[in-house]
Amino acid sequence: MFLYYTFALDMTVEIKNNILQRVTALFFKYGIKSVTMDDIARELGMSKKTLYQFFENKNDLLIQIIQIESERDEQMICQANIDAKNALEELMSFAKHGIEEFAKVKSSPTIMYDLQKYYREIWNKFETGLNQRMFEGTKKNIERGKSEGLYRADIDAESIAKIYVRLMMSIIDEDIFPSKTYDKIALFQQYLIYHINGIATPKGIALFESKRKELFDS
Repeated sequence: MFLYYTFALDMTVEIKNNILQRVTALFFKYGIKSVTMDDIARELGMSKKTLYQFFENKNDLLIQIIQIESERDEQMICQANIDAKNALEELMSFAKHGIEEFAKVKSSPTIMYDLQKYYREIWNKFETGLNQRMFEGTKKNIERGKSEGLYRADIDAESIAKIYVRLMMSIIDEDIFPSKTYDKIALFQQYLIYHINGIATPKGIALFESKRKELFDS
C-alpha cells in the first residue's frame, strides 16, 4: 500500500511539473495576460476540470512557476559559490545566469510587462524574494573578494550590495527600461563593467578583463 501511494504521489508530481513546464513555454510565447485557462487546457490536451485538480486558478499556476524559478536561482547561487575558484569567478557565474535570464525575457518582451502591470501582487512577492537573494549573494561575494585581494578593502559590503541590487532592479523594471526600447542584455553587461571597475583592485580588474570576452561572447 505504501509503495502504491509513493508511486501515485511521484506520478502526480511528475504530471504537475510537466504542466508547469509547458505553461511556462506558453507564457513566454504569448505573454501571460493573453493566455487563458481554456488555452492552457487545450494545449495540454486535458479538460479544465482536470487542470483545476492541480491548480486553483491562473494566479496559482503563475505563483508556482515563479517559485520554481526562485528555487533554481537559489541552487545556482549555492553551486556558483562551491564551484568558483575565487570571488570574481563566482560573480561571473552570477552574471552568466543573469544574461541567460535576460535572453529568455528578450525572446518574449511582453512577459515582464504583463507580470509587473497585471499581476502586481505576485510580482511584488517575487521582487522581494529576488531582492533578498541578490543582496545576500552579492554581499557574500564582496566579502569573499575583499579577503582574496580581488576587491578593494575600503568598500562596505552591505552598502555596495544594496546599491547593486537597486540598480539591477532598475534594469528589470519595465517602466524605466522597457524591453521594446532597450536591449537588457547590453544594459546588464554595461552595468557589470561599471560594478566591477568600481569595486575591484587592479588584480581583480586584470582577471576580469582576461575573462570578459568569454563571458560576453558566450
